Amino acid sequence: MQNATAALGLVLAAIGSTVSEAAEDCHWPAHEQALASAVDTDQGTRKELATLFREFTARRKVDGLATESGRPAATDEEKERWLAASRAAAKGADDAQALIFPLIERCGWPAPQGLSTKAADAPWLILQHANLVAQLKYQGLVEKAVREGHVAPQKYALLVDRIRVRQGRPQLYGSQLVTDASGVKATLSNIEDEANLDSRRLAIGLKPICEYIAGFAEYEPGEVYKPCRINK
Repeated sequence: MQNATAALGLVLAAIGSTVSEAAEDCHWPAHEQALASAVDTDQGTRKELATLFREFTARRKVDGLATESGRPAATDEEKERWLAASRAAAKGADDAQALIFPLIERCGWPAPQGLSTKAADAPWLILQHANLVAQLKYQGLVEKAVREGHVAPQKYALLVDRIRVRQGRPQLYGSQLVTDASGVKATLSNIEDEANLDSRRLAIGLKPICEYIAGFAEYEPGEVYKPCRINK
């Protein structure tokens, strides 16, 4: 009996140690540096792509050269630069996901307490650049985080729209623009229940759709979404 009691004590001690280690591993402030680093990895490689987009788009507005579908690269030199930047951005996204997703698998979605804004936003930001499979996989965790006050509903709306557009479904909040073959013009992707779009946006703290679109200085709001021409 004494030996059985001693054995049980060892088992309970081992379980307690495992639980303690798991709790320590999921103490999010301890992962501040990893979260912030993942953001730098994801965003750092995307900056060059954004710079090229602005540069090539400005050039397309005056030269009229044919471009790749949905991209403003026209010349061979531009295409090479665009391809290199695209590959770098894809690798940066993959590397960032490899840092963050295992943590989410073990610990769920992080509470922002004890984290910098940059670190707290890392999982959501990196999920935006993940593939559809990953977005669908973690969508439920983001929903739960919204209910718990750990993710702003406005951010969740962007994820919902991105998933819907990728699935070929109309978006709910109007956050996703689609560029034409030149990359110079953009239109708002299809909207579900379009008459109530602004009501849905305002209900979760998003500005009216025409104000949102006006924030894209490179596009004419009325061309992006016809009602914005009327409201101008």
